[in-house]
Amino acid sequence: MSITIKEQYQGSSGDWTKDDAKEIRQFLVLSTTKIRSYDALAAVVATGVNAGTAHPSNSLIICKRISGRSISSSSDDLNWVVTAEYSKRDQYDNPLNKPADITWGGSLQGEDMFSDVNSKVVANSAGSPFEQNISRDASQFTANVTRNEAYFNPSWIYQYSNKVNSSVFSLDGVSIPTRWAKMGVISLSAWKEENDTNFRVASYPITIDPRGWQPYKALDVGTQEIVSGTRQAIFEKSGGETKKPWPLDGSGGAKTDPTADPEEISFYPYYETSFGVFNFS
Repeated sequence: MSITIKEQYQGSSGDWTKDDAKEIRQFLVLSTTKIRSYDALAAVVATGVNAGTAHPSNSLIICKRISGRSISSSSDDLNWVVTAEYSKRDQYDNPLNKPADITWGGSLQGEDMFSDVNSKVVANSAGSPFEQNISRDASQFTANVTRNEAYFNPSWIYQYSNKVNSSVFSLDGVSIPTRWAKMGVISLSAWKEENDTNFRVASYPITIDPRGWQPYKALDVGTQEIVSGTRQAIFEKSGGETKKPWPLDGSGGAKTDPTADPEEISFYPYYETSFGVFNFS
C-alpha cells in the first residue's frame, strides 16, 4: 500500500476576529489500496499535523480537530480529504499553569472576653471576676484555595489538616503572620488528564484568626491554691473558704490581694507546622 498526501490550498480558509483566529487546512490523501478513515487520519498525523500542534504560519493558533471523509466515486475508498481545524490557543493549554482559584469569606463568632482592647482585665469594681463571663464578637476569615497539582502526597492530608502555621507565609498576595492560619481538612480529586497532562485537584480550606490560634489564654483564678505541694482551699480574711474565684499568681499560689489582677495561663491546643510545602503566594 502506498499513500500520497497533498495539501489542498484551494480548500483552505481563514476567519480572524478581534478575539480569535481560525484557519482550516485540507489534505488530499491518495492510496493505492482501500483504506479506512483511521488510515487517512494517521497518515496526516504522521506529517506533524495533529490536535494540539501549532499552525505552521501562525504559532498563536493550534489544531483543535482533524476529520476525514472519503471522496472516492465508488466504494473503493482510495481517496480521502482530511481537514485540520485551527483556532486560538486556550489560555492555559497546560492545566498546571492555571492559577489557583482563591475565594475569601468570613464570620463573626462570640468569645469570652478576659481583657478589653486596652488590655484592661475584665473584672468588677472590686477587682473580682464576674460570676458570668462577658462575651464579644470576634472575626474569623476563610480562604479556600483550589489548585491543580502535578504531585500531591496523600499523607499530607493528615499531616497538615487541623494544623496551625508555624511561620509567616503568603496567600493571595497577603502576608499571613505566624499562628494566624489553621488548615482545615484538605481534599484531593481523582487523577485527571487535559492536553496530555496528568494532574489532581486539591482544595485547601484555611481559617485565619487575627487573634492568633494560640496560645489560648485563660485567667488564673480559682478557689484553691497550692501550698507546700498540696492543693488546699483559699481562705478569706474572715476565716471562711472563698466561694468566688480568687486571683492566682501563675504558680498555683493565691495572691494576697483578692482585688489584684489575676495572671494569665497559656495553652497550645494545636500542633504547628510550616505551610511552605504548598508554595502558596
